[in-house]
Amino acid sequence: MTDAVLSIGVIGGGWRTESFLRVADALPDRFRISRVYARSERSAKRVASVSDVAIENDLRRFLSAGGLDFVVVAIPRESVAEVLTQVVPTGLPVLLETPPARDGDELAEIWSRFGSAPIEVAEQYPFQPYHAARTAIIESGILGEVNLVRVSAAHEYHATSLMRPWLGVGMEPAEITASVVEDPVLSVRDIDGWHEPREQVARRITAVFRFGSRTGFYDFADPEQYVSPIRSKHVSIHGTRGEMIDDSVSYLVGDDRVATARIARDETGREGDLDGKYLNRLALGEQVVYDNPYRPARLNDDELAIAETLSRMGHFVATGEHFYSLAEGCHDQYLSALMLRAAATGEKVVADRLPWAP
Repeated sequence: MTDAVLSIGVIGGGWRTESFLRVADALPDRFRISRVYARSERSAKRVASVSDVAIENDLRRFLSAGGLDFVVVAIPRESVAEVLTQVVPTGLPVLLETPPARDGDELAEIWSRFGSAPIEVAEQYPFQPYHAARTAIIESGILGEVNLVRVSAAHEYHATSLMRPWLGVGMEPAEITASVVEDPVLSVRDIDGWHEPREQVARRITAVFRFGSRTGFYDFADPEQYVSPIRSKHVSIHGTRGEMIDDSVSYLVGDDRVATARIARDETGREGDLDGKYLNRLALGEQVVYDNPYRPARLNDDELAIAETLSRMGHFVATGEHFYSLAEGCHDQYLSALMLRAAATGEKVVADRLPWAP
């Protein structure tokens, strides 16, 4: 990671831009949002309400002003290609907030146009503390070889971005079956906070991804499961020597002995602790499985993950080393699109080898 303060421009004025602004404000020794391009007056007002950052309403002026290490593109997916057409010729590295198209044909077209450009995708879920801790536990080897993963913690490509690394699979062909059911629930929250209770019918998709002998199960009720206090998120990871169910880990430590431990959260600000409220680390027994590099900034877990994508983007700009490439983003979005097709038709679909696959 680079030690210099990263100068970042953000294209877009929606709610995700607010997350990048909060992270930069909390970590001024690491990140500086130098300016934001907000096309509409409404978006500009939204950005101004959370930060005094410079706001530009002309994309050409935004790009030509110079002084940026990279730009974050945080706009609706259907507008990404048009913006990339203007940004990529400048040579500025790009961090896309979301994969840039919906299905295989659109993704292949994007790849043919921009696949050689310096573009990464800001997929933060693998860097959220608990998910990063799960990855560290798998890599420690105590679970043995992981062949079965169940993800009920995020929707669509976010879920496959967790599933594939945990299973240790790349972009090889996959078979996908899926179904969708209605999940009636009383909704009391959304991304803007609590609201009066109202009836909501969430769309719950369950799917099976078969990567040869390795299997990923998907189960998520979008959008309610993200914010509902009565629709919790779960992960289970099964290996040849142990398993992890949410934050509980059981594994063999001998021919006739099993150890069971929980991922423990060490955070400040409790009882007589006057250090402020922030995450220190996550540990499994004596083993630290996530050490917060951004303490003592008061960031929630998702904001810590966003900070990590910005840091890794700085490292990518400096070295060319990918952390979640455009190819990875295209592939997870492609698998997600196939899952939605399987859920809609009830038929098995097969993931082909597409142009971004090595």
